[in-house]
Amino acid sequence: MRSLRSRYISIGITMVVIFAAILLLVTFLMMLFFTLVEPAGSDRLMEGLYELFSGEESLKGSSGYFILWGLIAIFLAFLGSLLLCIRLYRITVRPIADLRDAAEKISRGDLDFDIVGSEDREISELCNAFDAIRIRLKENALREVRSEEERKLFMANLSHDMRTPVATIRGYTEGLRDGIANTPEKQSQYLDVIYNKSLVLQRLLDNLQEYSELETGRMQFCMDFVDLKPYLEDLAEEYRQDVTAAGLRFECETPQGPLWCKADRDKLKRLLDNLIGNAIKYNKEGGLVRLSGEASENGLILCVADSGRGMKEEDVKRAFDPFFRGDKARSNVKGYGLGLLIARQIADAHRGKIWINSKEGEGTQVFLHLPLEAPPAAEAQAPNA
Repeated sequence: MRSLRSRYISIGITMVVIFAAILLLVTFLMMLFFTLVEPAGSDRLMEGLYELFSGEESLKGSSGYFILWGLIAIFLAFLGSLLLCIRLYRITVRPIADLRDAAEKISRGDLDFDIVGSEDREISELCNAFDAIRIRLKENALREVRSEEERKLFMANLSHDMRTPVATIRGYTEGLRDGIANTPEKQSQYLDVIYNKSLVLQRLLDNLQEYSELETGRMQFCMDFVDLKPYLEDLAEEYRQDVTAAGLRFECETPQGPLWCKADRDKLKRLLDNLIGNAIKYNKEGGLVRLSGEASENGLILCVADSGRGMKEEDVKRAFDPFFRGDKARSNVKGYGLGLLIARQIADAHRGKIWINSKEGEGTQVFLHLPLEAPPAAEAQAPNA
């Protein structure tokens, strides 16, 4: 593959060489023809040259041959130049015309085609860049179609999940109203069921609110300086109860403080709730959930690890996509595939970063990096609420 500059230079040299070769060929043929046709042709040829350059017109018969020689040479040179121009057109203009056609197809929403490159490096690079844009647009379009389908599935599942607790609440409420629960024990039992189902409804509504915030990008944050060491220790006690209740083991290791960070307490807890919740849901029976942290010069790195089923490599790449859930998770564990997406949005709002290390059959580690920021002296001395 060559550059356009080298091609133009080579074509220019080729044109000069062809023109010179044509002149030599025509001159040789004309001399041969003149020598054979005219008596004393070689002498007459020399006289004709003198006549042409001196302007004398005594040998008019010879001038015709030189005029014919010139016309043939010009015609052949023009023909050669035309052929080279056609060749240059095919090499340079045609790919540009193909790019124009490709742009028109993309404007119409047609992305199912390929853009063929060129023999020249610059044009080939342009074609490859344009084809990369086409591929990216096609991927985005497919992703949008998939997201729309998953969005519809999410709303359908959410509506289905809400129907059961609503029906239960209505049934037990009618039982209370109609006097079916005619003893204090039955009434207390009915009220407990109604209360528990209302909690289920609250969680479903929270999922709907999270989805709405993701769709509109209106998740609100209230940032304040937080000492992460006591903050994480308090959360660890809550998580210990949840993990133990699920029949799993819990370990927590936090670095020495103070570890000040500018964060939204509720949103950061929401992020960690999602990570711990996933570690519980996708763990094996009697498995381990571990929350650990390590301070560095650039910030604090938290890790939520489990000893569960792990994830496939292709699932790790798509873990933060909206509504994505692996095949096993989708069939065995309830959920809507929004937890990690919300976690990433919260991490981004805290100028942090979240990523996953996982291997199928060996558990999953989710890392969260948070930048540390020292508060003003007055706030640092105040007790951390």
